[in-house]
Amino acid sequence: MSDAELQNVTEGNADDDPSDRNDLQHKGEIVVLRETTAAGGSSRLTAYIDGDEHLVLEGYDRGDTVQAVWGDSDYEYWRTVKREHLDKVLLHLLKERFASDVEFHEWLKKLGIPDEFQQLGLGYRARHRRQ
Repeated sequence: MSDAELQNVTEGNADDDPSDRNDLQHKGEIVVLRETTAAGGSSRLTAYIDGDEHLVLEGYDRGDTVQAVWGDSDYEYWRTVKREHLDKVLLHLLKERFASDVEFHEWLKKLGIPDEFQQLGLGYRARHRRQ
């Protein structure tokens, strides 16, 4: 891939962006986890939910450093977590990231993701504990 093609992919302008390939169909949003460019090359890691509802981390490394290590100027890779394990992934990520529901709410709000909050009054709860 030429430098111009690489720049188009990095900027999301190329028709052959790996995230748009037919063999890597995805649903909805693609999240960029890492994107770096340096004199020795570039690196990108994205995450998305594919058409089978599996979590896919897709990445590439390109440039002189990759050439020196792998003997080729580009290296592409995928890591997939099957949908039956996504609940566990989500819950453990929440545990590692958030210490309070307010923190979680603020994060959701920042991303434009709606949430609902319900509260049971202390007096009501106390009455039921006594019964």
